[in-house]
Amino acid sequence: MNSAIASPEDGALTQSKASRSIALIKHPAILGLILAAATVGLYYPVHGHPFTNYDDNDYVFENRHVQSGLTFANVRWAFTTGYASNWHPLTWISHQLDSQFFGANPYGPHDVNLLLHALNAVLLFWALWRATGFVGRSFVVAALFALHPINVESVAWIAERKTVLSTMFFLLAPGRLSLVCTPAAIAPLRGSYFLICPWLDVQATDHHLPLRTVAVGLLAAAADVRSNRASLQRHGNNGRDSAAKFSLAHQRKNPALLWLSD
Repeated sequence: MNSAIASPEDGALTQSKASRSIALIKHPAILGLILAAATVGLYYPVHGHPFTNYDDNDYVFENRHVQSGLTFANVRWAFTTGYASNWHPLTWISHQLDSQFFGANPYGPHDVNLLLHALNAVLLFWALWRATGFVGRSFVVAALFALHPINVESVAWIAERKTVLSTMFFLLAPGRLSLVCTPAAIAPLRGSYFLICPWLDVQATDHHLPLRTVAVGLLAAAADVRSNRASLQRHGNNGRDSAAKFSLAHQRKNPALLWLSD
């Protein structure tokens, strides 16, 4: 009876393949794709939802400036109107684009909201990863943001386009991401874009701005902690005691960073 005996070389080869597979799965790009796919998969049922009669009528299907699509007159209206108690020209323009491409069909605007939310989840994952250096933890936090029921309103309600749109510009703004990016990473983005993205955020802004302000505060604090660690690595034991005291005081003021900076 013949029996196969695994050699040590076979075991080492199998372990090496497993290690490479795990490393590939943990790659930020792969995790970003997983995050986007999970978000789209969870929220995809909104694709078949109709308009609602609460604000969707004012924003879309009974608004002649939106239903007639993207025209110069409609863009001018978007920048000069305070209709529906809001001034958010980019939000109006995004709805006009929906009408231009999808007509009176509600499925298209729902899909746009969903794709913007998925993009925001990936952007948040990237920003947290750059701020803390931890891929896995950043992925978990971004996944909680993407899949948490608190965001259902923003995704499933067409009139809440302003939320997902302004969040996208907020996360894209190099002026804010400079808190968590290396100078080399943001150098290609400097110039007019440095000022344009925060301005675009204002044009699409909504009532969730205080929540985003708190989030940036946490990102900035996390970046400070990471910078402090990098300084310790450069200078060795010199100044270690004072840096440790700074880090402890900083984390006491920002308890949420304790798990981000471990």
